[in-house]
Amino acid sequence: MGENALLAQLLDLRGVEVLWSSRGDEGLVVRVETPREQVCCPCCGSRDVRLQGAKTRRVQAQPLGDTPVWLSVRARRMECRSCGRHPMERFDFVAPRARHTRELLAQGVRDCRVMTIKEAAARAGLSWHTLHGGLERELEAEVAGQDLSGLRLLAVDELHVCHGVYMTVVLDLETHEVVHVARDRNAEALSGFFAEAARQGARIEAVAMDMSAAYRSAVSSLCPEATVVLDRFHLVQRANQALDSLRRSLWRQEGGKAGDEALRRDLGAVRHVLLRSEGDTTPGPLGEALRGVLGRFPALARGFEALRSFRTAVCLTDLSAAEAAFDACLELVRGVGARCFDALGRTLARCREGVLAFCKYQITTGPLEGKNNRFRSLLRRGYGYRNLDFVRLLFFSTNRGYT
Repeated sequence: MGENALLAQLLDLRGVEVLWSSRGDEGLVVRVETPREQVCCPCCGSRDVRLQGAKTRRVQAQPLGDTPVWLSVRARRMECRSCGRHPMERFDFVAPRARHTRELLAQGVRDCRVMTIKEAAARAGLSWHTLHGGLERELEAEVAGQDLSGLRLLAVDELHVCHGVYMTVVLDLETHEVVHVARDRNAEALSGFFAEAARQGARIEAVAMDMSAAYRSAVSSLCPEATVVLDRFHLVQRANQALDSLRRSLWRQEGGKAGDEALRRDLGAVRHVLLRSEGDTTPGPLGEALRGVLGRFPALARGFEALRSFRTAVCLTDLSAAEAAFDACLELVRGVGARCFDALGRTLARCREGVLAFCKYQITTGPLEGKNNRFRSLLRRGYGYRNLDFVRLLFFSTNRGYT
C-alpha cells in the first residue's frame, strides 16, 4: 500500500484520492480530489456533468498522533445536463461549508464522554460552539429514535434545575435509562410522554413516585392501567418530620416554664437518636437521655412506637401481613394525640393503596434519586446553563456514558 493510499485510509477519506502530502510548520497538508470519472451531481446523482472550474477548500482533519492534519480539497463547480442545476461538488467526509471533517467532530463528541466540552474542543482543535452543536445534534438524534414499546416499570420524580425551574424525569426501572425529561412538574410534563408510549404499544404496569398529587393525578388520568407505587423513603421521611415536629413543640413548651433545664436540654440532645428504630436501646448518655424523655412525655413515646411500627409495615412484601401491619400502624398514629400526627394519619390514609402496591411490584424511586444526584453534578460543573433544551438532552446523555 502506497503512502497516499495509507493516508486516505487513516483519515477515512472515502470517494476521493490523495494526490500529494507535505509537512510544514502548521502540520501535515494533504491534497485530495475526486477522480474525474466519479464526479457526479449531488442533486440527482447523474454523472452527465460538465465541469465549470474549481476552488480549494481548507478542511481540518483528525490529527495523526501529535501532528495536525489539514486537507486541501479541490471542489469543482459543475453543470448537470440531467437536472439543469449548477451545484458545487460535495464530499462524504465533510459537511457543506464546514471547515472540519465529520470524523474530527465525531471524535470530539466521543471525547465528551470522559471530559468537558471545553477540554474536548481544545483537544480536537475545534471551537467550543462547534463541538457543542455537534454534541447537541447527536443527542437529539438519539432521543428522536427512542423505543418506548418495552416500558413496564417506571419511576417519576422532579429535579430542581435553577431558581424557579423544575424538570420532570422519567426512568425505566428495568434498564435504568432516562426515557423522558420535560420542563415543569405537572400533568402537562407527562402528557406527551404517555401519549407516545401508548402509540408505540407500551404496557406500563406500575409507576413509582413520591407523594406528589400532580404526578398521581397525571398517571391516573393519562395511564389508568398503571398502578401508582408510593416510595417508602418519602413516607418514612414524612413520619420522621412529624415525630421531630412533636419533639420541637415539646422543647418550646419546656422553654416557657421554670421547669427542669436538664430535661429541656435532653429534648434537644436526642434529636437524631429519636429517629432511629433502635434508639431506645442505644447505650451511653444519649440512650439514657432518650429513655428519660420518652418516660416524661407519653405523647412522644407513642409517636416513637408508631414510627417504629410504620417502618416495619412499609418493608413487608406479603400483602396480607402488610395490610394488617399498616392498619395497626395507622391506629397508633391516630392515637398519638398530636396535631402533626393527626395530619400524618390523614396523609397515610390517602396513600394506603400506593403504599401497599409495593408488596406486588417492589419498586422504589431509589435508582432515579441516584440519577438525580448525577444530574446535579452535571449542573454544578457547568456553572449554570442558558439553554434548558440542552440541559434536557444532557440528562438523556447519561444513558450513553457522557459526563
